[in-house]
Amino acid sequence: MREKEINLVDFMIEILMHWRGMILMMLLGAMLLGSFSYVRSLPRHQPQDEKTEETDTSTDLEEELTLTDTIKKYLTSSSEDLEAAIRIWFGKDLPDLNAAVKEQLQKELTEEQLTKIDYVLYYEALYNDKKSFQDESVMQQLDIDSIQRCELIFGVTADDLERAYNLEKVYEDFIKSSELISMMSQKSGISVSALGEIFWLSRSSSELLSGTDTFKVSILHDDENICQGLADMVIEYIEDKHQLMTEQRGPHEVSLLSRSMGKISKLSILSKQREMWSTMLSLQNNYVSRKKAFSEGEWYYYNLLTNGKIAGNPYAKPSDSQKQNEDSAQKDDVSPVSDTTPGISLKYVVIGMILALFLYLFIIFIKYVLNKKLRSTDQLAELYHISQLGIISDSKRKQKAFGAIDQAILSLHYGNEHKLSPEESMNLAMAKSKLAIQKNGLKAIGLIGCGLKGPALKYCEKMQDALKAADIKVFILNNILYDAEAMEALMQVDSVILVETAGVTLYTEIAQELELLQRQGIPLLGGIIAE
Repeated sequence: MREKEINLVDFMIEILMHWRGMILMMLLGAMLLGSFSYVRSLPRHQPQDEKTEETDTSTDLEEELTLTDTIKKYLTSSSEDLEAAIRIWFGKDLPDLNAAVKEQLQKELTEEQLTKIDYVLYYEALYNDKKSFQDESVMQQLDIDSIQRCELIFGVTADDLERAYNLEKVYEDFIKSSELISMMSQKSGISVSALGEIFWLSRSSSELLSGTDTFKVSILHDDENICQGLADMVIEYIEDKHQLMTEQRGPHEVSLLSRSMGKISKLSILSKQREMWSTMLSLQNNYVSRKKAFSEGEWYYYNLLTNGKIAGNPYAKPSDSQKQNEDSAQKDDVSPVSDTTPGISLKYVVIGMILALFLYLFIIFIKYVLNKKLRSTDQLAELYHISQLGIISDSKRKQKAFGAIDQAILSLHYGNEHKLSPEESMNLAMAKSKLAIQKNGLKAIGLIGCGLKGPALKYCEKMQDALKAADIKVFILNNILYDAEAMEALMQVDSVILVETAGVTLYTEIAQELELLQRQGIPLLGGIIAE
């Protein structure tokens, strides 16, 4: 026997032939889930008396609300209503309402929530400090493609090199003194911290001059006039200090050996600017992401700490809380006449039909795969390598309700093949059988099968009557595998014809019958399938 394979076309025909069951299952699914949706809608339909009782008890329930719940309820109202609701919640007159609210909210928050708020406040303060520094910093505002740098080289000359070296160190201290930085900050309007970034002192290579020691002052700014002005202040300051030092330390000379001005580009400044932006973005992301995860109570407490007033989540849509209050107000104003009545949901009905259909298709698939019985669409020649003398169609199919639909479905399978009526298919099968019997000159023929009934048994009886006139004995051997008398009668026949009924005979039974015939050496003329 050839291994049976699943044929997709046969499977689709099998599904379509169950169209009556699919319709019934869909109706059953629609009824079940429709009933469920009706029962589910019943609790929403409350009598007016129950609503009145809920309204009467709402005042008592409000007393059990936390301060956070009270603020949430009245936050979208006017500030006077919110303040009145908070005072009612405390039940006493409070001299400092914000302090009392802050203390109560702190009690209602957990330790983890308070830690989260402290974390946000800390990183927010760090970000604000960095932001202030960036706004005041000249270095952070510089355009690296248009930086102006002014360099001043001063030389200190004395009667010997050691004295010149010592005096030069004193002048370096003057340059680095807070007196000079403060004076420059007052005159230029640039903060002291910003000046520290753009003004610095360094040694100069001109110190090798005989009897002279040198130092260099560098100034950076993107405005040439400001840069020149700061340089003038340094020169003026050194001249004033020269007079003071001459009186205290004796005669010596401090001269401006070189003054240069030019545009430069420094990538190190760009690197510092980018580092500052990266740090600020990281800090901002740290506290903003945690603020967005605040609960309502956390927002109320946080805004009291930072703004000194009660406020909610600024990231939420303004219409959210208003919409909730409007919805609740509309529900309170609905009259008993306009209350929603119980009903069947169309969505549940459709879902029920779809689920029932899929369940039924799954059952058909399982039955089709696990089926071990002969199908009317099977070909004996392909499965068992025996001649198929015919297929006897079922006359009862047309008698079913809407049998024409079944015939139309079967026509999809047979295509352009000529579909015979039950009587025509039986006569054709008998004619083929007679030809085979007469061709082989047989005198005794056996019609064997398992579960011969209906069209199969009718065919056997007609064949017996038709061949009786030709003096050919016909033995109808039903259930030959299970009937000892039928198996003994098998020895009297010259050849046999298998007559099997679709949906009754097992594939294994046909294989066992063929094995029996082979063992007994009885030739097989062919097989017939009765629907």
